[in-house]
Amino acid sequence: MYRTVETGAWDDPEVRPLSPQAKLLFFYLFTNRHTHVSGIYYLLPVTAAAETGLPLRVVDTLWDTLSKAELAWFDSKCLVVFVRSMLRHQGRGEKNERAAATQLGTLHNSFLISKFLSVYPSVARFLDDRVSDRVSKGDLPRAREEQEQEQKKEQEPSTPFPPPPTVAARAAKGVSAPPSIPPELDTPGFVDAWSNFLAERRRRRIKPYTDEGMRQQFERLKFWGPAVAVERIKLAIANGYQGIPEPQGNGHGGNGKQGTLRLTPAEQSLEREYLAQGMPSPFRRPEDGA
Repeated sequence: MYRTVETGAWDDPEVRPLSPQAKLLFFYLFTNRHTHVSGIYYLLPVTAAAETGLPLRVVDTLWDTLSKAELAWFDSKCLVVFVRSMLRHQGRGEKNERAAATQLGTLHNSFLISKFLSVYPSVARFLDDRVSDRVSKGDLPRAREEQEQEQKKEQEPSTPFPPPPTVAARAAKGVSAPPSIPPELDTPGFVDAWSNFLAERRRRRIKPYTDEGMRQQFERLKFWGPAVAVERIKLAIANGYQGIPEPQGNGHGGNGKQGTLRLTPAEQSLEREYLAQGMPSPFRRPEDGA
């Protein structure tokens, strides 16, 4: 797979003032293997950090830098990035516009769809009805505002299922308290992501976890560590998964049996970062060995 980057980009007045780290992330967004010709695609921050060598906290701050320069934007809720000038640098014509329209249909209501169509309005004519219902072809600013309001509503507590009983109510019935978040995962980021995941399951009317089911989930997530667990939970929410997908290279085949552990270069880099900080690998169980 190849991507086109104009040599004059280094002299672009919007790019030239950027810090070296911001330039690295910007050109990474053009050239990484997760890209789409449209310039709007899914990307995990932890992946960007591992593949560029930038610390995750630096990547998180650079999104703001690139958005203020109007070079790229990141939707942290849906894990979608939009690189403004990418589509026009990959060639012109109906073929690319149709490909972009198809890509928009996979992005699960990201607010960046409206932003993309405000930059490339000609793509709107190729949208299917499903995407057109979410984003008005004739009134893009209004569509963007409505979409942002919809996202705010989705973040509000929603209880299609009855809310779980309180600890006191469970005690009165002789039922033990529900499992609490283990200390290994008790970080603000994980607590927020886990609460959003459970709220999303209730919104979609997915059967709640049993106490034992929740304990088993916590055991899986403890092994990954809070940073990786948060990214996998966000990915599950963005893609509408009922469960939380395993990270790649977990050392086990699809049949559940022990397999050869093969990490991608990005996962190897992330593993080295964990080990350098004295933390266990997020991809290996103790019985897997080094």
